[in-house]
Amino acid sequence: MLKPIPIPELFKIDKLYTLYYFQYDKNYKFVGESHDFWEIIYTDEGSITGLNGAEPYTLSKGQLMFHKPNVFHSLGGNGKENFNILVVSFIGDMSLLENFTECIFSLSLNEKKIITEILDEGNLVYNKPLGKNLVYPVEECDDLNGERTHGSKQMIKINLEKLLIMLYRKQQNYPVDITRLAIQSLTPENRIVREIILFLVDNIYNNISFNDISEQFNISDTQIKKMFKEVTGYGVIQFYRAIVIEKIKYQIRQYDLNFTEISDLFHLSSVHYFSKFFKRETNLTPSEYLKKSRSL
Repeated sequence: MLKPIPIPELFKIDKLYTLYYFQYDKNYKFVGESHDFWEIIYTDEGSITGLNGAEPYTLSKGQLMFHKPNVFHSLGGNGKENFNILVVSFIGDMSLLENFTECIFSLSLNEKKIITEILDEGNLVYNKPLGKNLVYPVEECDDLNGERTHGSKQMIKINLEKLLIMLYRKQQNYPVDITRLAIQSLTPENRIVREIILFLVDNIYNNISFNDISEQFNISDTQIKKMFKEVTGYGVIQFYRAIVIEKIKYQIRQYDLNFTEISDLFHLSSVHYFSKFFKRETNLTPSEYLKKSRSL
């Protein structure tokens, strides 16, 4: 008598968060974010630079990388050419994705075909303009599970899981074809900036100033600002505020602490200053952000 054979799953995607296709000007800069789910960035045209945690990176046309949950990341143009990117984010049983976190993959024709199928499926379903999240239904969509075409999200999931398996096989069988982020960070300037970023991340709750940073490193203020701007595209304090705000957003979304407790956690002088700081950086009060995050 035949017995059923279980099928092991290397990767299992449970939920989709975003499916975006963006076209940006060569000078566009996104200051950065962190979130609770995995994210894929694929460069379809042009090239981009940014930060993945403390590591500067460059993605050229046809290359892909991963941002792991709760790791700050940013991106921007190189100032020379416009660029198009695909952004997909998701959660699930992703333990093996830890192997991808410092990798840049140059996609084969078959892998690029899967990227196209993912985007085509999203466009087929919701028929939205560029820059709109294709995994959320439009208001007039009244078909099965809010999908104009049956099984569309499942098709996106299947193609994503197929892509992840193919990249995992490539990593295991052809590791020389994969670029490691560390290789891109060997210049003296990149190494120093990496140490500054690690220092900022280590002090994310301590409300440090530029003087604290300057005292930590035996480099002139002018040189620190110049190197950091050249490598990351951002000012030192601008970057620090961005990662602090993302961490504050995370704390607000957890609902574990009230605003006074969050203010104390980040060593801000008062809940009033906390609210003023948050409003200045996000154009929302903490209460408005909490309400918005709950609605989402």
